[in-house]
Amino acid sequence: MFIDEPVGLSHMLDAAKEAVFLARNRQKQDLQINQVLAISLVECLDIIVEAAANISPESQQELSGIPWSKIVNIRTYLNQTDFDINLDIVWEIVTKDLPLWINQLDRFLAADSRAALEYKS
Repeated sequence: MFIDEPVGLSHMLDAAKEAVFLARNRQKQDLQINQVLAISLVECLDIIVEAAANISPESQQELSGIPWSKIVNIRTYLNQTDFDINLDIVWEIVTKDLPLWINQLDRFLAADSRAALEYKS
């Protein structure tokens, strides 16, 4: 059973924005020094992958710019590593991938919101 997809996609978007915000004006080395930052970024990724796991294949098709298989791999990686997470991978995802995903999710949710308003009219 799928959760309310706009809610799940909103959770993904909010967590991605939070991670990017937390990483702003930081360097990868900060993850080694600031354990709270590292844990926070990992938690944001965890929220993203858990929400993504509940998005239907149809919605995933509509959001083809998001690499759903990569998200599944991130989920598997996070579930298997616990305390031995490679922070270089976390940094790469947060700084390179998430800004692109934010763009896709923002556009999709905005279009979905407009369509819902038109439907109600």
